[in-house]
Amino acid sequence: MDDMSFESRTKRKSLRREFHSFVEYETDDNAAEATLKGHTINISDSGLCICFYNPIAEGQRIRIKNSTLPISYSKAVVCWVKKIDKKTFMAGVACME
Repeated sequence: MDDMSFESRTKRKSLRREFHSFVEYETDDNAAEATLKGHTINISDSGLCICFYNPIAEGQRIRIKNSTLPISYSKAVVCWVKKIDKKTFMAGVACME
């Protein structure tokens, strides 16, 4: 094995750290409807990994409306999505601000 750390072998811009928090968000598709909910898995200076309880798509933009995140995120774009089950989707989102 070489001397490179795990983080230096990934494509991530910033170090991620585990962080669990509920978030409320909206998308352009549901802005007039009820607020959607999810929870964070990890966080970095540039983005989040979030479990969503509604379908979400790569490239979709979200607005985080309510959270206890230690960093101010309000607008983000979905970078990748993994379907966990019929109602749960894990996604990486990049902060747009």
